[in-house]
Formats: sequence, C-alpha cells, structure tokens
Amino acid sequence: MRKALFTSVLLFTGLLACPGCAGEEEDDDEEERKEGTRVGDCSDGADNDGDGAFDCNDSGCAGSPDCDAEGDADTDTDTDTDTDTDSDTDADVNNPPQGIVVVEVTPPEPTVDDDLTCLITVEPDDPDGDFVSYIYTWHMDGDQTGASEYFIPSSDTDYAQTWTCTATATDGEDIGESGSDSVSIECQPGFSEHCPADSCQEILDEASTASDGQYWIDPDGTTIEVTCDMTTDGGGWTLLVDDDYSSESCPTGWWSTGSGLCYRAGDSQSSAEFDNLGVAYTEVLWETEVYGKGSLDTFDESGSADIDDTYVDGVSLTFGSPRDHIWTLGMSAGSGNGDCPENGGSSAPSYVGSDYTCVDLIDRHSSWEGPYLTGEAIVQTLRSEADEAIEVRMMSNEGGSNEDMAIGSIKLGVR
Repeated sequence: MRKALFTSVLLFTGLLACPGCAGEEEDDDEEERKEGTRVGDCSDGADNDGDGAFDCNDSGCAGSPDCDAEGDADTDTDTDTDTDTDSDTDADVNNPPQGIVVVEVTPPEPTVDDDLTCLITVEPDDPDGDFVSYIYTWHMDGDQTGASEYFIPSSDTDYAQTWTCTATATDGEDIGESGSDSVSIECQPGFSEHCPADSCQEILDEASTASDGQYWIDPDGTTIEVTCDMTTDGGGWTLLVDDDYSSESCPTGWWSTGSGLCYRAGDSQSSAEFDNLGVAYTEVLWETEVYGKGSLDTFDESGSADIDDTYVDGVSLTFGSPRDHIWTLGMSAGSGNGDCPENGGSSAPSYVGSDYTCVDLIDRHSSWEGPYLTGEAIVQTLRSEADEAIEVRMMSNEGGSNEDMAIGSIKLGVR
C-alpha cells in the first residue's frame, strides 16, 4: 500500500512539473479538425476546418443530412423550372388554319372586257378560332405579277393570256394551305376591239346566242365597230345602214323634205351608195318605209331601157360596175295606168326578172302617201359572191311635180 501511495504522489508531482502538457494535446486536436465531424458543422455558416469552404460546399459535409435536405430543395426547384419550360413550349406551338383552300377565278370563260375575281369557295378552320384571311398572288402565263388583291381589272388583261390566282390562308401569325385556279382569256371574235371577227356572220357562228347590237369586225385589215342584226331571217347580218330619217340626216345624193323623208335630188335618178365595209357577201337584207305621190306607173315606161336607165318608177338596188341587179321596188298609182305586173301592168325587164316588189298607192294624190313595206324584210340571194358597195337609186321618168317617191327609213345588211 505504501508503494501505491508513493506512485500516486509521483504522478501528481509530475503533472505539477508540466502544467502545459494537457493543453498541447488539445491544440493538436484542433489542427486535425475537419468540417462535418461535429453536429451542426454543415449548417452553422462557419469554416470550421479553415480550408475556405463552408458547410455543404466543404467536401467534409458530403452525405450530411443537412446537405441532402438542401439537395432535395434544389431538385424541387429544378422540377419547377421544368414546369416553366413546358409552359413556354405551349406558347410556341404553331396552330395555322387547318384544311384545304378551294379557289375559283370568275368568270370561267372571260373575254378581254371582263374583270377577273378570285373567289374562295372552300375555307379552312383555325384551331384557335382566329380570323382567317388570305394572301393573294397572281401569275400571267406562268410569270408572277405584282398583283396582291383578289381582283384583276380587265384593263390589265389581253386575249390569249392565262391567269392563275393562288390564295394562301393565314390567321395573322401562321400560314396554312394554298389553293389555285386558272382561266384563259379567249379570243371571242367580235366581242372586243382586240379580237375582231371577219363579219357578223362569223360572230354568230362562234356565239349562237349573240344578240342584236354593236360588235367589232376586221374584214380587210382595219378594225371597225359595226351593228349586227342577229335575229332577222336567222341573223348574222352586217348592217351597212340602219337609218330613220325622222331623226337622222339624209345620205349624200338624196334631198330631205324637212319632215323626216328623203327624196330624189332631181327629176330622174338619185342615188345613195352604202359601203359594204369590206365584207364579202352572197345575201342582201333590205327593209324600208317608202312613200309615193302622183302618177307613178311601175314598169310601163321601161321599154328597152337597160339597168343603167330609168327603168322603173320606184327604187332600184344594185352593186358593182357595171351594175348587177339585186332587187327592185315598183310603185303604181293604179286605176289601170301603170299597174303592178300582177295587176295587168307591164312586165319587169329581164335583168329584174322576179326579183321585185310592187306596191299600189291608194290614189293619185299630190301629197305623200305611205308608209309602205313597213316591217317587211326582203332577203335576196345573189348569183355569186360580191365585195362592193350597194347603190340605192330612186327613179322616175317624170319630174317631181308629177310623180315622186321618198324613203322614211332604210336598213341594209349583208352576209
């Protein structure tokens, strides 16, 4: 027991002799300190091991529950970010108009006098409910034009051209489907100055529903506007004259009564010539209203007269030089003096034959009687084709104080 007591005294004495020995051991422990070895190291905001890295940024905190919790928060934040990304993607989705576009250019058989219109006949739907409009482009004979509207005025077109309209659907943001249609501007003879016909007959042949009116022809290299009769005796007549002298002037070669009639300029023959406008013809149309007065006696004085002489009291239609007969109108005052041939009067000359009409006046008045032949259309077929002006001669073998004839209106056509 003494020995043990002695040993304890020695140890105590030794400790007193080295009072700093215990502190030096603690300093050594501090130098070896690592972040994350004590509770709270990874969340106290302190650099516990003095290596410049704090808390979870220090490698010593790897796997610490404090750092795992922060990692979960980051992960949640990333997940939220993914949600935002989905939202952005939805905003960027393209939703153009859906469905086909069907286009129709009207009229389907245009002439140079027609405007062209690009119509949308089948429209697409927009999935967002946006208003759908169209972008228009036009091509002419395959080349794009500068036109960007749905409408092309006739002044921009010409015959023998092909026009194509393309309409592309858009909702203002996205582009949808396109549709196209084409038309060709046909040369319909006679309906345009740019596309004249040779005659009114050609116009009718090409367009059987053509009506009376103004058309364009170019039978001899010069385009002119003419009046066509498309109804009388089947139509197709190119009119050389269609005058009513109650409102129009008498032609050169005839005198005016001052009351809407044209009569002989002299006491024998008086001619007016009507140009054939370059149209070759085999048929002649004649409509007229005639008046007469005095002792007219049809063919009674014709005797041996030839076609150039005063062979009738009436009106003669001829063409060419020498004259070729077309038709004759005889006029008779009746009462057994110069009656019409069918009433016992003198026969018509051989060059007239049966190609004539004869009218009987009511009486031998000194004032104008008529009108006669109103509404009667005379159609004469020639022996051969002609290409010359037509001469209309009023003639009588006596002066105007004894007998005369007058014309109130005349319509003369060829085909």
